Amino acid sequence: MEPTLEQQLQLIEPGSQQILMTVCLNVTLFFEGGYEKSKREAILSMFADYQQMMAGQLNFTTNPQTGRWKDLRQSTYMTPDKWLLDTDEDEAWNFIYHGGEHHRDASDIRFSVLGCGDWEEEGDDLSWVTINFPLTFFADYSESFQDVLLRWIGALQPEHGYAAIATTHNHYDNTQYERSEYQFAQQYPGLDIPDHIGHGMHLKPHIKGINWLTIIHQSYLDTVGGLDALKTVEGIQVWQQGDVYLIQAADKPALQHIPDSYYQLGALFEPIRVKEHDTVHSTEAPGEVFNTPEDYQEWLARFDQKPGAEASSRD
Repeated sequence: MEPTLEQQLQLIEPGSQQILMTVCLNVTLFFEGGYEKSKREAILSMFADYQQMMAGQLNFTTNPQTGRWKDLRQSTYMTPDKWLLDTDEDEAWNFIYHGGEHHRDASDIRFSVLGCGDWEEEGDDLSWVTINFPLTFFADYSESFQDVLLRWIGALQPEHGYAAIATTHNHYDNTQYERSEYQFAQQYPGLDIPDHIGHGMHLKPHIKGINWLTIIHQSYLDTVGGLDALKTVEGIQVWQQGDVYLIQAADKPALQHIPDSYYQLGALFEPIRVKEHDTVHSTEAPGEVFNTPEDYQEWLARFDQKPGAEASSRD
């Protein structure tokens, strides 16, 4: 029997058997107003959905004040609805839940959110929420992934975001996965390589880029020609919730063989794609990891045009 994608791309530390990195179906949304009651209520509604979807599988959370891990299999712990709405507007806030067997494990079951205080959003910081699902979760679920995302997008009204098959990392800064992650990124262009904290500091005036599902606010879309511009891209589907659009580039998320629609969307959104971003790896190993900001920026540009297109245009 051939190994599954999860088995191929999962990295386990030999001694401790802790999961350093795995893959998941991920959605990440960047939003303004993390200090506003309506945005916090939207996050709580999304998390309530996720709790229902992952019933009995959320094993760990943290104390919102100290960051200490709490094992939910041993005892219950206060949920975010008990404290989030009472948090002052000038305070940043966050919470995380995941389904690993150990609190340090990377997990394809995870809900993590960071909300900015009002003073932080005066600069370029954005709040963000990132949510993992097992790759086959929606095969047997009563709703489609798109249906769930449309409900969440309607409630949160994010600035932009994306959904794709993505790597997800351990919770104790063990960077042994970085060489493998870099190799996977070269082998599978459709695989998303995240740095949510870094993205939150760089993506207020820009988007990260496109992927299987691209989420974008009307104000960003208008800068590249609006809905009329999207009509020039073949093979996509578009839904709208309020002022936010969900754009699907293909029937299924592509990993290795990338459809033309990805490159057409990438070219359309290139003017607002982030051009300056820190590297996502800390290992010093040129050619083996995203060693410099330029390495990661080159990867972010992978859908700007189809490989070979520039050479063909010169012939």
